[in-house]
Amino acid sequence: MEEIYCIAALSGYNHQEGYLDIMLRKLYLENKATFGYDPYDERLVRILFDEMDNPYLLYKLSNKDLVEAELRKKIIIPEIVHEEFSNLHSIADFIDKDNLHDKIQQDSSPFFDEINLN
Repeated sequence: MEEIYCIAALSGYNHQEGYLDIMLRKLYLENKATFGYDPYDERLVRILFDEMDNPYLLYKLSNKDLVEAELRKKIIIPEIVHEEFSNLHSIADFIDKDNLHDKIQQDSSPFFDEINLN
């Protein structure tokens, strides 16, 4: 049976400055994550970056509940979660979407604009 993967797009917009980087590093230091894609690595999460250094978490659909629990513990808020990847090509296509983080910024901006007005 082919493994299905989930990917979570992350953004600093929902996190205090620097917090997301610290928590991703903590996942790595706890041996729950690895940086980059290795199909033979059995850690819970793979941390990937697009060409603009935006982080993504890649994990097996079968581990989704464990990953969500770990993210809640670390107070990491995913912006977008997509879970229909069965090959590297589809994962790369999703990460390479030019407008993905523009959309995240547009969705987050009204909230921050409102805070700055008050």
